[in-house]
Amino acid sequence: MKKLILLIAILCFSLILSSCVTTREATWKIIPGSRLKYEEAWPIIVNVISKKYDLETIDSNIGYLRSEWKMDYHFDRPFASYERTRAVCRIESKMPLKFKIKVEKELYSLMIGKWIAKGNNEEIQKELLNELEEHLLQ
Repeated sequence: MKKLILLIAILCFSLILSSCVTTREATWKIIPGSRLKYEEAWPIIVNVISKKYDLETIDSNIGYLRSEWKMDYHFDRPFASYERTRAVCRIESKMPLKFKIKVEKELYSLMIGKWIAKGNNEEIQKELLNELEEHLLQ
């Protein structure tokens, strides 16, 4: 009987904690047009993003690129945590050239056993945006 009560208490506690886990979707950042043509800009975009990430999906016909997830482990924190990021780029218009990018961040929740969206990795996203603007908006 004590085991059953303990099991129910643990289950209730887990459900309460899991309901406290909040998600935050990553948002797109739009880069304004460039004087370059799409055919000139696309290889630059691919090159800049592939310096930081291995690429999973590249479709130059529609102007879409997505990287593989890049894992990061934090063992220096009170509770070891797992974080992953990936970059996604999508062309909004080819003429005039305008594209958007986001760097998604997710944390792994040991409590619920799944990845939780935590918005953008602002640091990496800013680095990519700066480098892209440097090459595309000359």
